[in-house]
Amino acid sequence: MTLDGESFADEYVLQHQLGDGGTASVWSATHRQSGAIVAAKLTSRQQGMRWSRAVRTFEHEAAMLKKCQHEHVVSCFALFQGPRDLALTLELLPGGDMQQLLQRHGALAEHAVAAIIRQLATALVHVHKCGVLHRDVKLENLLVVRPGASPAIKLCDFGHAATFEAKDDGFTGTMGYAAPE
Repeated sequence: MTLDGESFADEYVLQHQLGDGGTASVWSATHRQSGAIVAAKLTSRQQGMRWSRAVRTFEHEAAMLKKCQHEHVVSCFALFQGPRDLALTLELLPGGDMQQLLQRHGALAEHAVAAIIRQLATALVHVHKCGVLHRDVKLENLLVVRPGASPAIKLCDFGHAATFEAKDDGFTGTMGYAAPE
């Protein structure tokens, strides 16, 4: 899945930033030849950064997403690895994340919440059948495919995911969402 010999910048043009995380930022990007628009999770080598760890994290996330392909899990297209940059190309979903949706529209109707929970449960059951634990389920990691009365969502950000066999590798997830202990 790593595209050797091809650079992300040769294949895609960045459009605008969609979000920023602890180790990477997410941008919309257009494929130069096809015009297809994707989400691109990007990071660059910086002083003090453990580059080998960043590479392993991107490779791991790409592998977890490929292993867990499902209608309610974001699709991963490719991983680009250069000497100073990493890029993961993903399905771009137009509605932002659930946190943004709630900030824009306020509380959702009960039937909309029930539909979202059903989709999330379906995604998690599938991910677990694939032998994977997501370990960072939160509003920001639920992308909105279609807002409205019948919202559709997809689970994203498998950077903290682990297989059942590797689950005891220490704390992982987002500190603000972790139990105090």
